Amino acid sequence: MLISCLTLFSACRDNGIVTDAEDCLIVASDSLVFSVPSDASMFIKSMQIFEDEKSQKYFAFMSNDFSCVYFYDITSGGLVKTLQLQNEGPDGIGRLAYGFYVKDWDNIYIPDMGVSQISVVDSSGHKQKSFIAEKMTKDYPFIPTYSLNGMQIVLYDNQLYAVQAPNRRLGNLAKSESATEMVVDLVRNRVSPFSFCYPPTIMSDYSPERIYLGIERSMSRCFNGKELVYSFGMDENLYTVSLDDGKVMKHFAKSRFIDELKTPKVSDDLAVVAKRLCEYPFYGNIYYDKYRRLYYRVVYPQEEYEKEENFVDLWQFGRGKFSIIVLNEDFEVLGETFFPAYDYRSDLVLILEDGVYLSTSHYKNSSFDEDKLVFKRFEVVL
Repeated sequence: MLISCLTLFSACRDNGIVTDAEDCLIVASDSLVFSVPSDASMFIKSMQIFEDEKSQKYFAFMSNDFSCVYFYDITSGGLVKTLQLQNEGPDGIGRLAYGFYVKDWDNIYIPDMGVSQISVVDSSGHKQKSFIAEKMTKDYPFIPTYSLNGMQIVLYDNQLYAVQAPNRRLGNLAKSESATEMVVDLVRNRVSPFSFCYPPTIMSDYSPERIYLGIERSMSRCFNGKELVYSFGMDENLYTVSLDDGKVMKHFAKSRFIDELKTPKVSDDLAVVAKRLCEYPFYGNIYYDKYRRLYYRVVYPQEEYEKEENFVDLWQFGRGKFSIIVLNEDFEVLGETFFPAYDYRSDLVLILEDGVYLSTSHYKNSSFDEDKLVFKRFEVVL
């Protein structure tokens, strides 16, 4: 679709969005709307679009505090299934689900927040099997993994890739040997650390004894069908790692809304910590768009807030202002769109064939309805 630069700029300006004239995420008129059950919350840590064997698309999400997955028909928006996970007993998945990943209705992967374990359940919640890292290897001290927004489990060539945070259990070796993934060989039933570790620039001042804000070594990654693509919170670069030959490439992808990345100050006051998490600039989630062969990198610019703000809720709703860098498959920056505070949620992004969807369900949005999860469609015009 060809639209003049003037039309592009006007469309973005009218919606309160600042962007390059050459590149724009243009908000469309249509939306996806899902009714939120009374036992769920808008603190959504994990969500996914998946297709069944009949090519029927579904949307699924999990709230922060409940081991429950809600499945919706993507077309009608109707709730079609609720998967209540058991924490104990023969179908127990552990203390609390740490996200989920759906391969199909018979294989739903559930990491445990307490130990380095991934359970596999079917759509009725019956546990098929589990992978417990401590029982599968003694060579590496794995920590609990997760499958959250921007960090979902990846399945490729009978290998399961599940993210790892910087590994305190490695002690002084954590600086150099903290693998970004635990890799489960589904054929041999073995687990091993991924060859790619947290970059030295991220780990230079790391110590397992120190307390950190959390964004210093935050990581997101996506999968483009052959490579894992990493975005680190305090690094302007993106990193690609081939799952076939292990080749690592670095790609410069700096935001025009972050002049400089500085290590944030840490405080013993939890209220101050929450405030700083909502103010410091850093890079957020990275997403791959297989339909348009593009990447979207979320960016959080510097912000300033008054003390009376509810910073815990603000953090869990994706902060306030943010931008999205759009890159092509060669990691060339095509443009960057800035989104004003509270109109959209930076943490809830869906990619479908007809566009990119950003949630408007921010609690500080004037149209917020706690009973409805809403996504507005954006057209990508290059």
